[in-house]
Amino acid sequence: MNRGGRAARRGRHRPPRGPPPQPPRPLRLRAPCRVVWSVAEEDRVGFAYGTRDGHPERGEEAFTVTLRADGSVWFTVTAFSRPDRFWTRLAGPLVPVLQRAYARHCGRTLRRLANRPRPGGR
Repeated sequence: MNRGGRAARRGRHRPPRGPPPQPPRPLRLRAPCRVVWSVAEEDRVGFAYGTRDGHPERGEEAFTVTLRADGSVWFTVTAFSRPDRFWTRLAGPLVPVLQRAYARHCGRTLRRLANRPRPGGR
């Protein structure tokens, strides 16, 4: 005797309550850091951050934007680091490739922000 089938046909079957299942989140990387210096001069702005305990690397990364005398604008990224977790040591030569990709991403973002129309036309 298939009681479950009859109960479902009679409308007694109810779907589970609660929020619908969520899709899996992308991999999240915990990378605590802190700003270690900043500069805001007439022709140069920037900051640097250093890693804190729990970051997969140990080091610092600096981002500066400089307006040169000829009117050109330079975005400079300076970084030094070493692996601080077993899995970043295993990644070996892949880590600098990812760091360069991140620096290029920052440059593209800065270029997009700098080329945005400003309020008031300035």
